[in-house]
Amino acid sequence: MNTGDIKLTIKKEKKESEVVNQSPSGSNKKKGFKIFILVVFILILLGALGYLGYQWQSMRKELQKIKTLQGTQELQKKQTEEIINKLKAHTVLPEDEQPIIATVIDAAALKKQSSFYELAKNGDMVIIYIKAKRAYLYDPIADRVLNIGPVLTGQAAQELPQPSPSPTTIAKTYTVEIRNGTEILGLGTEMAKKIKGVDASLDVLPATNADKSYTKTILVVKNADKSIVSKLEKELGVTAQTTVPEGERDTSANILIIVGK
Repeated sequence: MNTGDIKLTIKKEKKESEVVNQSPSGSNKKKGFKIFILVVFILILLGALGYLGYQWQSMRKELQKIKTLQGTQELQKKQTEEIINKLKAHTVLPEDEQPIIATVIDAAALKKQSSFYELAKNGDMVIIYIKAKRAYLYDPIADRVLNIGPVLTGQAAQELPQPSPSPTTIAKTYTVEIRNGTEILGLGTEMAKKIKGVDASLDVLPATNADKSYTKTILVVKNADKSIVSKLEKELGVTAQTTVPEGERDTSANILIIVGK
């Protein structure tokens, strides 16, 4: 082997050494890039899971809140405001009182009672203003007012034309408002059914929720005959009072019944 061969061999070894030294560096860059992508993916995944967890907790809190009396009242208040705002877009509403809002659940039966419900169907809303003596039948799905009519109660009901006017055929009617003062759903509706059978002169409005909870049933009489009051006291097992409990909204009805536990 001569000197030229030795030099050529050394150059080859150097080139091979350079290739070996450069190879790990390129491999490390590829590994680093893959790790970076993996970290970014994990961060995105954790962010998505965190957001879903937050949404679930928020939904859970809302569901728990609705189960309480306060939550039910807040939900009902919000729904009432939404219905009134939609109704205002179609007609002028009384401004000096809070209406009573009920959902039609038996349209067929209501149609037999009054022509006011001729176009009603289950799911429609009835908005009643007692002081203004005005009622509205509203379809919340189609956003359409189906009917507007008067609410005849008390003395106004007596002023209707009678086929044979006489003291025996003209009967007084008294409006009865019922509020559920418990967390038990349906108690107000059950009470309304019971009170309807007490006397034919009682015009029982759809039940709503009270502003707070009550441990006992309360009977508030604004204006009614003694005989009617006695019947209600006997039916409910309570003594009538003339004032609405403190913290509870007033009523325009002749009689207010707040259902307690």
